[in-house]
Amino acid sequence: MTNSGLFCAICNDARNNPDPETVVMCTCGWKDRIVERETERQRDLQTAIKLGFSAVGVFVLALHFVKWGGDAFSIPFYRLGQVTGTLSSEGYIGLARTCLAAGQWECTENAYLQSFLKSKNPESLAELASLQLRQQKNDLAIENYAAYVKNGGRDIQAHLEYAVLLESKHRVNEAMDIYRKAIEFTPASKLPVQATAGLVRLEIKMERYTRALNRILEFHELAPNARGYLNTELEQVRTILKNRRKLARR
Repeated sequence: MTNSGLFCAICNDARNNPDPETVVMCTCGWKDRIVERETERQRDLQTAIKLGFSAVGVFVLALHFVKWGGDAFSIPFYRLGQVTGTLSSEGYIGLARTCLAAGQWECTENAYLQSFLKSKNPESLAELASLQLRQQKNDLAIENYAAYVKNGGRDIQAHLEYAVLLESKHRVNEAMDIYRKAIEFTPASKLPVQATAGLVRLEIKMERYTRALNRILEFHELAPNARGYLNTELEQVRTILKNRRKLARR
């Protein structure tokens, strides 16, 4: 055995080992390149790590496509605009619609809010409130509808949804104000059927039957086809008033 105290892995004969960190040689001609072998081990380890990261990357990319579908390529550009602060109000609307199509509600809400903050266009608030209403986040929807009205929003459907929410919270006077605004914003070419029906319904709830009757009669005078609406309510109010007059005569 040599001064290295090692044996050849091939012939089991004592091997001369002048430099254990570089080359171990045996009389049979076998050479063990320790440094090269360690380099190869490190290279294999690095390759395995790279493959691992690649697999994770492919998995994340697959999840991204599953989450966003056909919009998977556009989302990174929206995100870049958000990070750099260059995404416009219209860009946030586009992001909101993309998020909505993918069922990403929080992303959609945030995009609508950011759109309003960029442009001060209240229509983004109406979209936000309507989305929250569909998710039954009624208190948040009321807050954003209120902000919509305060910022000059004039969409009739938004006012009707807001009024119904207020009505459900028993905020009757506020609901009536919003129904009146909806009537005010209705163009002359259309009949404010839903808004008038809301007012009549609240008048009946408060037992103000004469006011309810007058509202219906005024509505019927708006156009010839107006008489085709609110007839059930008209009959209900007339019956109540008739019965009240009978009771008064007794």
